[in-house]
Amino acid sequence: PLIFSRRCSSNYRCGKWVLSVPKWLRHHLTKDAPLACQVLRIFIDEIEKQLKKSCGGISRDAKLGAVSFIQCFGSRLNLHIHFHCVVLDGVFYSDDKGTLQFADVYNFGKEDSDHVEARVRKRVLSLFKRQEILTEEQFEELKSWKGNGGFSVNADVQIEEHNRGGAERLIRYCAR
Repeated sequence: PLIFSRRCSSNYRCGKWVLSVPKWLRHHLTKDAPLACQVLRIFIDEIEKQLKKSCGGISRDAKLGAVSFIQCFGSRLNLHIHFHCVVLDGVFYSDDKGTLQFADVYNFGKEDSDHVEARVRKRVLSLFKRQEILTEEQFEELKSWKGNGGFSVNADVQIEEHNRGGAERLIRYCAR
């Protein structure tokens, strides 16, 4: 684990992923920490699925490397729960000999983050319906909204490999 940590901070490219949810759902997340953790789990799962898809032919058991932060405030120190994740640009998997390998993803773009956003939106709305936070009528209405329906996934910030200072600044920013 110590070697893994050192390698992640200097030898791999990483990016910052941010998930914001619609205002009408945020207050539920601030009152219910387990619910917020479920939303974060959905977000991480969908990023991992997209990374695996981008690697092509990688084992279903492949895993991403990420550090996550739940922030409860916006730029004006207003209540605004959202999720920051620093994610390595690739996945870890075991080769035929059982040795841990890393598959880089170099062609990840806006289309990929848009796919993540759409799937997160669908799964989070379903979660809120299952938890009886949304009625069937509200669920159907929100599901029918065009565009992102108030959900936002941003993955524009990238840190190149061997940029230890950039990775440190990114982690400090997310942890603030």
